[in-house]
Amino acid sequence: MVCFAIALTVGAQQQGVNVRTLEKANRPSQGLEGVTVNILEYPNTLVSKKGGKLSFSISGKKQGDSFKVSRVQKKGYTLADKLLIGRKYSYSATVPIEIVMVSDKQLAQDKKLVEDKAYAKAKKTYETRIAELERKLNEKTISEQAFYAERERLSDDYDSYVKLIGDMAERYAMTDYKGLSDINREILQCIENAELERADSLINSKGDFDKREQELRSQMELNQATAEFLAQSQHDAEVKLNDLAEDYYNKFTILSAKYQNDSAAYYLMRRAALDTTKVQWQNEAAGFIRDYLADYELALDYFQLGLNQAIVQYGEQSEWAAWSFYDIGEIYYFQGDLALAMEFFQKSLSIFGTEHPDVPLVYNRIGNIHLGQGNEALAMECYQKALTIGERLLGTEHPYVAGAYNNIAEVYYNNGDFAQALEYSQKSLSIREKFLGTEDPEVAASYDNIGILYSSLGDFTKAMDCYQKALAITEQVFGTIHPDIALTYDHIGTLYSRQGDFAKGLEYLKKALDIRERVYGTEHLSVGKSYSNIGRNYYEQGDIIHALEYYKKSLDIFEQTLGSDDHLTQQLKTLVDLLNLKKLMGI
Repeated sequence: MVCFAIALTVGAQQQGVNVRTLEKANRPSQGLEGVTVNILEYPNTLVSKKGGKLSFSISGKKQGDSFKVSRVQKKGYTLADKLLIGRKYSYSATVPIEIVMVSDKQLAQDKKLVEDKAYAKAKKTYETRIAELERKLNEKTISEQAFYAERERLSDDYDSYVKLIGDMAERYAMTDYKGLSDINREILQCIENAELERADSLINSKGDFDKREQELRSQMELNQATAEFLAQSQHDAEVKLNDLAEDYYNKFTILSAKYQNDSAAYYLMRRAALDTTKVQWQNEAAGFIRDYLADYELALDYFQLGLNQAIVQYGEQSEWAAWSFYDIGEIYYFQGDLALAMEFFQKSLSIFGTEHPDVPLVYNRIGNIHLGQGNEALAMECYQKALTIGERLLGTEHPYVAGAYNNIAEVYYNNGDFAQALEYSQKSLSIREKFLGTEDPEVAASYDNIGILYSSLGDFTKAMDCYQKALAITEQVFGTIHPDIALTYDHIGTLYSRQGDFAKGLEYLKKALDIRERVYGTEHLSVGKSYSNIGRNYYEQGDIIHALEYYKKSLDIFEQTLGSDDHLTQQLKTLVDLLNLKKLMGI
């Protein structure tokens, strides 16, 4: 009997991928055909077939080994989960990975729908509150003074909330409903329909947050202690984690809509604390704290945690790491530590390269540092790079391009070419108003800069008009205690002083000092600049004693922060020596 050997070819394990559309309440998810997918360890480009299915095998990979998705693309569609790129997945023959995309057209429609409802709700709420306030005034249950103060607060609150609507609409329009519980779907629908009170009631109906968080933590401890139930417990904990995190974010949304920034930040911080490995959670908490609370030390803590996790999860050369380096550089820049700021900006730039759309932002900031150090040639070189790259990659009407125009204007201003500076500043303002709207902090910054230029040209009326526009925007967005407001107060104070109204000028200069000391403490470079401006006001009045007092305070801070060899420190020291001499001579 002859035995024939039969060779059996065993195929490599296939990793499945499901590509589908975003699911909404009344729009079920569907498989998406024609999506190109690249896997880092796989040489060929994959394309999803009918029903959104595709699969691949990687030589040498076994069950449980890791792999990464490096690219997902389909014309007219956007990837819903931006963190999917670069995330580690476990290779599995039985568990497919899921990729969710949304049509750009559908996304725009959904975002507009959320925005329209939010605007309508905000307007209705505002009008109802105003009507109630007017009723109280008519019934004489409140004074006229209280009426006008409350009406102004309601107006400011309404304007501040309108600023948040765009970001909120984008976030909820990108939210995937698939796999959510019925109550979570209802909460999201309520928020998208601007039914915030109903959403808040549904969240609260789930029980006390502290109790739920304790339940989550107890569940997570049980996972560690009970090995036999580990897999199921981990799943339960993840569901509770995501559920709680979603409710924290929804609480944040509701509170920020009510202009309660401290409370809103509190819920972002609680979400970030739930899982410190979530880079996005840390960065969102940091960004809100930086922009709306101006608490730079606290924001830095969160950005640093985000950077650490970005490096661990995605690598030190990842885009996530680049953004974290930039954000940390911004904090140091705002705090006046230009050397550290430059170090982090350079790290960010080295990762982005020269063809990344965010490169102009980094070049603008690096240019600002060079300009602050008195190196106008290097500053202009950076601004021109920002302008060239920005126009090539983003077009001629993008905020990064506007930023470059604004910075180039500052160089011309420093050189005394006020007409050219005004031309570039107005270009910047035009782009910012068109792209960002008329109530954005960057628009306020443009008005503030143009005000400086009109003041330099001797047109004090136009200068004051620009400063008041800047102040109205920043107070609306940030409240009354923020560095941007201090900057405009400084400029208004200087303008009054130039017109000979020293008392009014001193009033605004001291308002600026008060804000800066509250935000930065008493040893910050900005505080030193406030002291210098107040000293100049006294000097121009002929009050040598008080001028010398404030110039000395300024010099102490300049020497501490910039060093005794810095050109600004040297100029200030020369001025202090001169005033000391005048004091001795009794001049």
